[in-house]
Amino acid sequence: MNYESMFLVNQDLSVEEADNINKKVLDYIQTSGGDIASTENMGKQQLAYPIQKRETAYYYLNYFKMDVENLDGLEKLYRYDENVIRFLTTANSTK
Repeated sequence: MNYESMFLVNQDLSVEEADNINKKVLDYIQTSGGDIASTENMGKQQLAYPIQKRETAYYYLNYFKMDVENLDGLEKLYRYDENVIRFLTTANSTK
């Protein structure tokens, strides 16, 4: 199934540290048998409202194909990383 996943990373990290978190996400997708269609680093942006007393965050958007059974592991990866402050993964029929 095709998915898109957006997540926000703590503003206090360096660009390289934030990129490494996205690399871990992409590595998980690939090692779980998924295919990455595209990835977009949207950079540091202003949040619509403060989250955990932060005003900005690094935004990442990944489009990928993966079996639904492995999706729980991806969401655990987000939850257990204290620098991921929000995430949303949805089924996507366009990519």
